[in-house]
Amino acid sequence: MKKLLLWFIVATMLSVSMIALAEEPVVTLNAGTSEVEQAWGEKWVGKWNENHPEAQVRYELVPWADLNTKVMAYKAAGTPPDLAWYFVDQITEWHKMGILEPLDEWIGDTKDTFMDALLKPTSDIIYDGKIYGAPITVCNGALAVRKDILEQYEIDPASIKTWEDFKKVVATVTNPPNQFGTALMLAEPRMLALDAGWWAVSNGLDNIADFRPEKEENYIQLLQFFKDLKPYMPPAQTGWIHRDSQIAYVNGVMVMYPTASYFFGEIKPLAPEIMSPEKTIFIPMPYGPKLSKPNIALYTVGYVMFKDAPHKKEAAEFLKFWLSKDVINEFPMNLAPLKNLSVDDRVSVSSFGEDLRWFQEQCINVIKQSDTVGLKPVIPGEESYRIFDEEILRMFSQDIPAKETYDVLRKKITALQ
Repeated sequence: MKKLLLWFIVATMLSVSMIALAEEPVVTLNAGTSEVEQAWGEKWVGKWNENHPEAQVRYELVPWADLNTKVMAYKAAGTPPDLAWYFVDQITEWHKMGILEPLDEWIGDTKDTFMDALLKPTSDIIYDGKIYGAPITVCNGALAVRKDILEQYEIDPASIKTWEDFKKVVATVTNPPNQFGTALMLAEPRMLALDAGWWAVSNGLDNIADFRPEKEENYIQLLQFFKDLKPYMPPAQTGWIHRDSQIAYVNGVMVMYPTASYFFGEIKPLAPEIMSPEKTIFIPMPYGPKLSKPNIALYTVGYVMFKDAPHKKEAAEFLKFWLSKDVINEFPMNLAPLKNLSVDDRVSVSSFGEDLRWFQEQCINVIKQSDTVGLKPVIPGEESYRIFDEEILRMFSQDIPAKETYDVLRKKITALQ
């Protein structure tokens, strides 16, 4: 009798515990903080929650720079998130830490809808032959150009092919104090490293932490290139974050910006007349002296699941929904990671209408004209970004030679690896 009573008590406790666990929401941390990304996420999470009272999703917005800190804080508190957005830095670092859950079995046949390139061993979602990332978008680097401003100087954007071409154009269009050829985001280390990374790739480097001996000259040329551009950059850039770059581009304070395909979705709601074929064109990144044609990076952004996630089954079902054609098709930026989606599909549901067709075709054209490489992560990221930011500021403010800045960066960043 006592054994039966004990079994009943234990069974009841387990049942109550399972019910309580099922009532807890699936926690997902999302770094898509632009207005259009937020609207997309809130719409589809809302639809999921309407139809799945047994597996509610809590959609938390986190700035990219705080994402890793937020994940670690959740884990330290004993309440790990179920899912989180990733960029190449995060997914690589989290995989190295051993805290990610392989997704192959959880998402099943859904992985067969991914673009073939995303299932290759070199893909940024594949580690040790397993899938660790569920991509929601594919990003490509490009140079955003205020076509309407260049027309005032009778400059054809297609004529900008090399770094030397670019330097000539920024010198021509710079007209202080209200118009400058280009800029760097010097108050936001992560964005500086990303924007500088587009230039790094365009001279045969992997990223701003590529200190291989055989790439030393490539890197010093990159730093000298930045020094050469400084007279054509706004002094205010020392205080700029990414939002400031958007406003500067819209207002014509910055004529050309090294960015990626997400730039369309950021600018279009802010100033639809600027993000139009009449006023903007995306061209391949101008290439440096170590290359003979454009070189751009491709990467994905999406979701990872954590190994100690408390609601894996529910999180996996939500992931499969999140990767469905209808949801992915409405993501407002970049290219779709699914092979069963065409430009026509994306235009048909987009609030941007035919303007999205123009943008999608621009991205595809940039890719066709360029050699493409996977964007290599910087590990550890945030600390490396901070060091890079500090040394670029020091190089600019104290007119330090490129070689000296290279030596300091190499010593400080490699010490972290």
